[in-house]
Amino acid sequence: MAIQNISGNTELVIGLVGPIGTNLKGVKHVLKKHVESTGYCVKEIKLSRDVIPDLVEVEVSELNRFDRYDRLIKAGNEARESAKSVDGLHGGNAVLACGAAAVIFANRDEAKVGPTTTQKVPSFKSAFVIDSIKRPEEIDFLRATYPHGFVLVGVYETEEDRIDNLCGPYHENMDRESAEKLIARDAGEEKEDYGQRVRNSFQKADFFVHSTKDLSRLDCDLERMVRIWFSTIIQGLNVMSF
Repeated sequence: MAIQNISGNTELVIGLVGPIGTNLKGVKHVLKKHVESTGYCVKEIKLSRDVIPDLVEVEVSELNRFDRYDRLIKAGNEARESAKSVDGLHGGNAVLACGAAAVIFANRDEAKVGPTTTQKVPSFKSAFVIDSIKRPEEIDFLRATYPHGFVLVGVYETEEDRIDNLCGPYHENMDRESAEKLIARDAGEEKEDYGQRVRNSFQKADFFVHSTKDLSRLDCDLERMVRIWFSTIIQGLNVMSF
């Protein structure tokens, strides 16, 4: 595990990994609440929105949900392949994590290091949630870049629940056949040289969370996980380290 106990002012980077259709939005909402209860400011970095468009020309605003997912998967693969010539260590496969690190750096404050010189410094009591990790190389890069403040959370749901999430209550977002096709595409990316490796990435997680429809259970699981990270003071109360 990359982190032990958070000191209370460390810059924290939280990576999320889960197969397509997993309710990461719900997990982020509850996770944000519990991390903020420690006095941290939580900022989200969504790779499909904040990184990929800066690396590859991609326009998805007019596409339906299935085509939007499909185009963003392809764009991520294109970004990794394009970066292979300049990323000798990871062969281009960590480029999206590099982009996330650039966003984190840009969000840092500047501090004086001399009479007339300033430089960016870590954003203490800031937590950056990265949605979402797709390659083991991205994890390796983030663990090396943030050796004392990176944690990877694996989020899982049943395939049936993921299909329901993609389709919506009345199949208003996607029909079932398209959802099943998208899930198969997500799982079959291993055939692509620069494709996603969600299964391999998931296995490298420090913590695992079941994104269940039982919101009270999800809330308890994520609260316990945050307490493990900090194991000091949450909302002004002393708590035990699990």
